[in-house]
Amino acid sequence: MHRSDVGHLRQLATAYGAGVGILTLFVAWERRVPAPILAPGLLRDRQFGGSAVVVVCIAFALYGALFVLTQYLQFVREHEPMAAGVRLLPIGALIVGAPLGAKLVDLRGLRCAVAIGMAVLTTALVATSGVTAGSDLRALAGIALLGLGVGLTMPTCANAMLAAAPPDRSGAGLAVPDTAMQIGGALGIAVVGSILTASYRVRLPGEVPVAAEDSIGAAHAVAHQSGGTGIVQAANDAFPQKSSVGR
Repeated sequence: MHRSDVGHLRQLATAYGAGVGILTLFVAWERRVPAPILAPGLLRDRQFGGSAVVVVCIAFALYGALFVLTQYLQFVREHEPMAAGVRLLPIGALIVGAPLGAKLVDLRGLRCAVAIGMAVLTTALVATSGVTAGSDLRALAGIALLGLGVGLTMPTCANAMLAAAPPDRSGAGLAVPDTAMQIGGALGIAVVGSILTASYRVRLPGEVPVAAEDSIGAAHAVAHQSGGTGIVQAANDAFPQKSSVGR
């Protein structure tokens, strides 16, 4: 383990410790005040609390997958940022999924609608986890399914949380889905990014410069400065293509 890794781990441990401490203080304060921002009893409601958990899971999968796919498109497939962004446009299928989710709730109920949406999302993650250097079409199909799955589930869960909140807590019903989305997204990038980096470093050959071990982007920058095409090839080979994006 490099000294930089030890330093990063210490920073992470400090940040997580501070976060846990602040959250503990917040919960203790909320339990004491007569009008808490988020009543603890609201999260104990099965519809409200369950929907919040689903939103966290959706955001975890969405942001974790996009974190890997953007690097795959720009570095492994060597697309320009604009071209990579265009290839992510199929995620706009969420516009189709949102009204379909509402219809599914009317026809089959909330649980069935969420289950179908999560099944579509899982299929998308399986598809994107098998991308290789020559499988742009598979990646695009996975991105489209990812958007469809998010569209089927995210608005559905947000509406369910708002419906479950009492009228005097409607503000929490509107705010908690956004907060859950942010928490899930942060966790998705952190966890998937850590797994991706660890896997990338293990696959790199020993003769690659230390600076190239930080990320595939860093390896490409080092290669650009030094003119070493072998570094780019080694980094692309080390990048987990058939990656565990959805696992």
